Amino acid sequence: MAKIILLSAEKGSGKTTALLKLREKLTGLTLNSRGVLSPPVMVNGEKIAIELMDARSAERKRLAVPAALDSPEASGLRWHFFEDTLDWGNHLLSEAVPCDILFVDEMGPLEFDRNEGLTKGFFAIDSRRFLVALVTIRPALLERALARWSDAQVCKVTIKDQPHLVNNLFRLITG
Repeated sequence: MAKIILLSAEKGSGKTTALLKLREKLTGLTLNSRGVLSPPVMVNGEKIAIELMDARSAERKRLAVPAALDSPEASGLRWHFFEDTLDWGNHLLSEAVPCDILFVDEMGPLEFDRNEGLTKGFFAIDSRRFLVALVTIRPALLERALARWSDAQVCKVTIKDQPHLVNNLFRLITG
């Protein structure tokens, strides 16, 4: 039976880092990992961009840069998203299932509030054509996510507990 795990925490708390470490730990196993991850681009401790990474191939493309204060994106969003990368991510998500491990990082305000961004993540998760889906989500959207996926398991992510979380998720997946 398909299992959905929602990794919930505020921005900057290590959700993506936990998934990157888990993906690395799963490398070499016969499990088929698909989907997308959104690693930050850090310079001197500052997040200067976000990349989108194919969970299968590790190919990366620039997803977003900080929005200019006077840009249309600045109304509620801190980032300017590149449409060609969103299209690529949606293509990856539309072809991600069936798979063993589905990564969807992240289902955020863009997807839930604006029906924009990585909306094919909804399609992939709703399909239930995976063993485990690992979905990152902010606490403010958790109630809406649980209304959609009522059987999902919630894991709170903290930087302090990240190594334990990665190990627990690995054990859950590898049984």
